[in-house]
Amino acid sequence: MLKIYLDFKSPMFYLAYKPTLAMIERHQMVPEWIPFRSIQEPVPLRLAEETKTQTHLRIRAEARLKTHLMYAEYQKLPMKFPPVPGETDLALAALLHLQTDPGNFIQAALEAYWIKNADLNSFEVVSSILSDVGIDPAQCDFATYLTELEAIQKDAWDGGVVDAPAYVIGGQVFIGREHFPWIESLIVAQKRVASSLSG
Repeated sequence: MLKIYLDFKSPMFYLAYKPTLAMIERHQMVPEWIPFRSIQEPVPLRLAEETKTQTHLRIRAEARLKTHLMYAEYQKLPMKFPPVPGETDLALAALLHLQTDPGNFIQAALEAYWIKNADLNSFEVVSSILSDVGIDPAQCDFATYLTELEAIQKDAWDGGVVDAPAYVIGGQVFIGREHFPWIESLIVAQKRVASSLSG
């Protein structure tokens, strides 16, 4: 089983989503999509007087942003960073209601955040996204899901998940899409073992 931890406000997950779907399709897998509240910081503003540490942190953050935008352009993905990263708790909570087939909601929520800079912690916004993908928001018990999200978050931290996307397979945790070759080798190995046991 492949577990995928995601957060809509994570630029790394936004850029990894299409390649992740392609990997899933190649191996005909049904992963478990797990909400995870990542920490995203805005790019620090240039100060009139900066310490060396402040300058270093700002330059690194600016470089990361440029790299994300470069990869977005390569994938032909529109990507607009909000001035301040928004919270996504309600959208992550809604994901807990969509265990069977969350794909349409994930795609719609990502587009809402990264194209429109929508507030995914707004009940009205999240309800609208759910309705647009054919889900009745009245069926979502947000209060319960938010409580569950806290427990999931703690378990994720305890299990070594520190950012999104994170991929967990065979008891190993991989942060980021750069580990796809290793992840796929484990998928193939698991299939081989399962085939030998069933044969």
